[in-house]
Amino acid sequence: MSPALAWPHELIDLPAWEALGEDETHRVECVEGVLVVTPRPVARHQVTILGLAGALAAALPERLRALPEFELLLDLDRVSAL
Repeated sequence: MSPALAWPHELIDLPAWEALGEDETHRVECVEGVLVVTPRPVARHQVTILGLAGALAAALPERLRALPEFELLLDLDRVSAL
């Protein structure tokens, strides 16, 4: 996804979301069909997330993992974590 692309002016569904592609400069979420765009976290925030993920990882059982960021797709017919 690129800032040069036109943003949809209506609610989007999963196929439309997937067609948008990746955007490395913004965090883009789809909440109940509405696009929510925020800037990526600054370095200080990323360092804090990394420290928190490390502390959580040390405290979690071996079978669980702490992730600083992940994508979760929810659909009526499927649920998948990417």
